[in-house]
Amino acid sequence: MTAKKERPLDEYPTANDVFFVENVLDNWYDSAIKITELTKKLPKEITEDKLKQIVYYLEKTNKVLVNREKNQLIYIANPSQKLCSAIKKGIKYE
Repeated sequence: MTAKKERPLDEYPTANDVFFVENVLDNWYDSAIKITELTKKLPKEITEDKLKQIVYYLEKTNKVLVNREKNQLIYIANPSQKLCSAIKKGIKYE
């Protein structure tokens, strides 16, 4: 029986890593970004393996779409201004 090799904790992304990637995507001038461009904007501590895990998480939580043909991420978590104002106003049901 083969034992599964345990990965060190520093190979897993932290919440700060995820927030940093989300912040870069949110502040990007366009909704689509090539993964190579994103890698250049990130600090060296966020390795390729960590970025893959972060992208997987963001994809599963419906915050990004991954276009594998063009090697792009499309950030979709940014709500529209109309939606934000509607949420702030709220609706009163009687």
